[in-house]
Amino acid sequence: MSREYKYYELEKFFSQQKGSSLHLSFDEIESIVGFELPKSAYEYSAYWHPSETHTICKSWTDNGYKMIHVELGNYVEFEKE
Repeated sequence: MSREYKYYELEKFFSQQKGSSLHLSFDEIESIVGFELPKSAYEYSAYWHPSETHTICKSWTDNGYKMIHVELGNYVEFEKE
């Protein structure tokens, strides 16, 4: 985990979780990262799926979680794999 990673604080948050599932609002995610999520996070569910261009996903996948549901603009649900 490198502090140079844009979503370092979110990755750190996931690394500290003990539960098998998480439900985070967009506001909670923005509070954790310390900045507003990009517009595409609010408009496209693909933003929340792992890809080379969506680096936010590294925050949870590197900690054994997968995104199981996103309600755009509202919340994201994660589950431990």
